[in-house]
Amino acid sequence: MSQIASRTVLALIAAAAGLGAGGAGAFPLHVSGDGSGTDNPDLLGISDAPCSDVCVFLPPEPMAPPLDIDWSVGLRGTYRLSGDEGRFEVQALPSISLSRPGQRTEFQFDADAEITRDADVFRIDALRAGIDAEYRLDASTRATGRADLSITQAEAEAAGNPAGTAEAPLTVSGSAEAGLVRDFGPFTFGARAGFGRTVYGPTVLGDGSEINNEDQNNSVLSAGLRAGYRVTPILTAFIDTSASRHVFDGEVLDGTGYALRGGLSGEWGDTLSAEVSVGQGWRAYDDGAFDTVTASLFDARIDYRPSPTLSLGAFVSSGIGAPGPNGAGSARVEYLAGADLAYRVNPWLTLRASAAGRETRFEGTDASESAFGVGVGADYLINAMTSLNADYDFERETVTPAAPEDTHRVSLGVTFSR
Repeated sequence: MSQIASRTVLALIAAAAGLGAGGAGAFPLHVSGDGSGTDNPDLLGISDAPCSDVCVFLPPEPMAPPLDIDWSVGLRGTYRLSGDEGRFEVQALPSISLSRPGQRTEFQFDADAEITRDADVFRIDALRAGIDAEYRLDASTRATGRADLSITQAEAEAAGNPAGTAEAPLTVSGSAEAGLVRDFGPFTFGARAGFGRTVYGPTVLGDGSEINNEDQNNSVLSAGLRAGYRVTPILTAFIDTSASRHVFDGEVLDGTGYALRGGLSGEWGDTLSAEVSVGQGWRAYDDGAFDTVTASLFDARIDYRPSPTLSLGAFVSSGIGAPGPNGAGSARVEYLAGADLAYRVNPWLTLRASAAGRETRFEGTDASESAFGVGVGADYLINAMTSLNADYDFERETVTPAAPEDTHRVSLGVTFSR
């Protein structure tokens, strides 16, 4: 069959389908297009030839939402034992996710909250929101963007708060980053730039007095470059360098940071993805009274899903940050590690386990913090939208020179989800 004849047949079939659906709200679609109304040959892999006079008309899918929406609301009743003090708490854990996949443009929005009520205090432990977006300029070039906002407040009894704290400081943190990535055969080059701002509220003591933390409020401007080489179809070697400018409201800790990393990343289908990198970080201060802070940087992450019933994730990382409202010295150097495991016993029951650790030192002082925690849990599915949840968590925190503090939590709850 000739090319003209085949196009004519396609047009007649599509026209009949459009008449059968009433034709209302139909939109033009090129035979060789993807439905986006674009004719970019680099993106779609088609010729520059116009549709000429043979185009098909397809009716839109009726009642199709513009976004994929997922949400959940968890309700928990918890008994918490810290030292010799025990209390009951009630928590609400709402979350929502909006996504829109596409050939040219896609984005993902996530938001969640942790709200706690006990006998004395109503507290919003955390409000978090983030959006990721990507726009493909052509088959080899894509623009990326990310924005995050978090509002958190620790418990008054949390380790590291001053003695007699009645209300821990509220921390508001936001950041935005934009980037451009270009592929040149096996080589990939990317550039990015970002801005962040962190603001701390006052620490309220039991006698009504406040500790002002405004001098720790800070802004950061950052930029980075990344180059990668695809060693094999699943393994990529990369080098990443970045620079940042930190400006504090108190001005004393103003300075410039640098980081250099090299590593490998790989992806084996849906079964395994991993990335590991090592490098060095520096923070130099405008005030000559502070020594330059250096720290070894490392980051490793793995996600392993050998079967539909088993999944495992683990990570280790390090970084240089601001001391924070309860910190001391010129910088916080932090090391983190964690792992989680989930096993679906049957279609109704899933078992979970997790572990996490943190080690922090404050440059220029003898102060340090450490924390370690483990947890186990189970989810029992009642129906497609409702599950019962049970959890036990143990955490040990140490802030020098104080003695370690142990916390146990046992919780039962229910989760409603879409």
